[in-house]
Amino acid sequence: VNNTSSQKMGNIISEASSTLSGLLYATLSSLPPFDEATKLIDIFISVAGNNTFFHFDSKWFRTIIRRIYHERSELGLKDVNHVCLLYMGLCMGSIFAYAWKDRKILLDRRATQFPGSNFYEHSQPLLPAVINDSSMETVQVFFLASMYVLAGQEMEMAYTYLGIAMR
Repeated sequence: VNNTSSQKMGNIISEASSTLSGLLYATLSSLPPFDEATKLIDIFISVAGNNTFFHFDSKWFRTIIRRIYHERSELGLKDVNHVCLLYMGLCMGSIFAYAWKDRKILLDRRATQFPGSNFYEHSQPLLPAVINDSSMETVQVFFLASMYVLAGQEMEMAYTYLGIAMR
């Protein structure tokens, strides 16, 4: 009976891994061009770096971004946190660009959508996998996700994300 149970578990894990790989591929395919992403990330880092209450290692973050863009074909499930972190940086950069009324930098020109919502939507399918990884990147992803949804007045979701980050 134990052997059957482990076979079923193996299939579940294999199917979950395959599904997550497909989601990661779709998410990577939806990234904006590198130049446009860099502009939004620069805005995000400039605001995060000037905030005395929020430390952010911009050199480390830029290394992750370059790796995601330049080694995309080599990325795998171990990189889900970094991909989500990139998307959260794009979300935050979009909000700051919108707040500064910098229309040249904004990628999402549809006035009916909240700035960066397309990036947030692309990150959401990967968030369950990020929760399962207890790392500093997990904390950062959910902290930034909470800040992003808080700006959109989604208080319940912001508190949920903060709770995940704290755990």
